[in-house]
Amino acid sequence: PERCDAVYAIMDTAVKGGKNHDGTAVVFFALNEYGTPLTVLDWDVIQIDGGLLEQWIPSVYYRLEELAKQTKAIYGSVGVFTEDTATGSILLQQAENRGRNMRAIDSKLTQLGKDERVVNVSGYVHQELMKISDYAFNKTVGFKGATRNHLITQLSAFRLGDPDAHKRADDLLDCTVYGIALGLGNKLGF
Repeated sequence: PERCDAVYAIMDTAVKGGKNHDGTAVVFFALNEYGTPLTVLDWDVIQIDGGLLEQWIPSVYYRLEELAKQTKAIYGSVGVFTEDTATGSILLQQAENRGRNMRAIDSKLTQLGKDERVVNVSGYVHQELMKISDYAFNKTVGFKGATRNHLITQLSAFRLGDPDAHKRADDLLDCTVYGIALGLGNKLGF
């Protein structure tokens, strides 16, 4: 969007790097009262050990500020949201110590299973209350030996009740679902 009310990011962090482990992902959103309420602006996914996240996180805040300028966000960046588990708990404490705007996603939402979280936001997607920007749709990056649009790949590969879901990367899916829940749901993400 040319203008929006605010931008924010959702981060899903991994403890260990390497091809056999989850990645660390971030999805950036624009929230808007007029027009399309929610737009995915950008995303990234990397393999990084938990100990190196502190060096990577400033780039997330830098990108948020860039997006706030590009979209002329009235309220600017409203921060980064992450799960308050494992690495996320440590990052939340470090963010507080460094004066960064990072908040925990409510545990009532994070404790739901992935299927339940996806169903929770499916109505918003069906009603076309969220869109993916051209930039995010056309972006490709290398991750786990494959260069492609991992956001679209992960969103389109999800299946409810899939017993093999644990074998697939889903970090960007998680970020997108949390982002939709927080942007379009109530204060708890429902």
